[in-house]
Amino acid sequence: SAYNFDFYEFKRDLVPITALAVVSLLISTILVGLGLSAFLKLPLIPCLVFGALISATDPVAVVALFKEIGAPKRLTGLVEGESLLNDGTAIVMFRVMLGFAAVPLFNAQAFAAGLVQFVVVALGGVLVGLVVALVISLILRLTSASASAQLGLTVVAAYISFLVADHNFHVSGVISTMTVGLFLGTRARLDLGKEALQGMGHVWEFMALTANIVVFFGVGLTIDMGILWTSLAFLPATLLIIFVVRAISVYAVVPVVNLSKVAKPISGAYQAILVWGGLRGGLAMALVLTLPNDFPFKQLFLALVAAIVLATLLVNALTIKPIMHWLKVDRLNPVDEGFYLKTLDLLGQSVFD
Repeated sequence: SAYNFDFYEFKRDLVPITALAVVSLLISTILVGLGLSAFLKLPLIPCLVFGALISATDPVAVVALFKEIGAPKRLTGLVEGESLLNDGTAIVMFRVMLGFAAVPLFNAQAFAAGLVQFVVVALGGVLVGLVVALVISLILRLTSASASAQLGLTVVAAYISFLVADHNFHVSGVISTMTVGLFLGTRARLDLGKEALQGMGHVWEFMALTANIVVFFGVGLTIDMGILWTSLAFLPATLLIIFVVRAISVYAVVPVVNLSKVAKPISGAYQAILVWGGLRGGLAMALVLTLPNDFPFKQLFLALVAAIVLATLLVNALTIKPIMHWLKVDRLNPVDEGFYLKTLDLLGQSVFD
């Protein structure tokens, strides 16, 4: 996703994307945790862990639909950019909340330490990713004659950046890998040969598909069917919490960003699509699988995550198209439409002339 993402779009909307991926995610983590604890009468700290792992968006189906119907490029960039960035921040938040679960006394001091850890781990991941990206970029120039070598180096770069960040420096491996992907994506035409450039999409699409299959298969093998049926009683309240909190986290952050005037304002229609397009997917499943076996409510959380992912795919993804049509987001605005018609007119004149 990082490799295919338009870095210049990302840079133009860096503030709103970062606000959605960090501030909204923090709000979502806390509110989902509080809501789950209140509705289901569960301890707060395990619920905050659940809030962290379920708050990251994974709008693959929505982005595919956007490209199919020709949704505005900025809307696609906002949805995809938030998903790209909040994968890393969600994992960092998940680790922080999991650390809280091991602390005997949760107080303001522990919370402050957690926030500091969040910032250090996230920024550390960016720094490691930049260093690895620069080194790999130099090596790619030396291997321009071999497409297979260059493709192999991109795989090495992804894993090396993760391993060095996560295991050696104990910072975010996912954010490090994302940074490498963004860097390679912006320099691909300079550092990669023609054949390697053409092969990148196929190689990484296959690897992403494989990774998703492994995660979903792992969840299917791990879920206790008895607990799955029991957890259905908790599902309506949990889904309600997830949907309401998503709306709160978007509408609490985007208007503030609009008022700051650091980026082009995000319209109400775009905000509504950001709310409804906040699907959950593979990351939530991967994180719930990594919970320790002795973690309380692991089986319950496994079942709830699987049900939430399925519900967002069946409800949100299948209804996003008519909602976009109702909000008139699936068509050009008057300025762009005028530019488009004028371009067609000029093309027509040049052909007949």
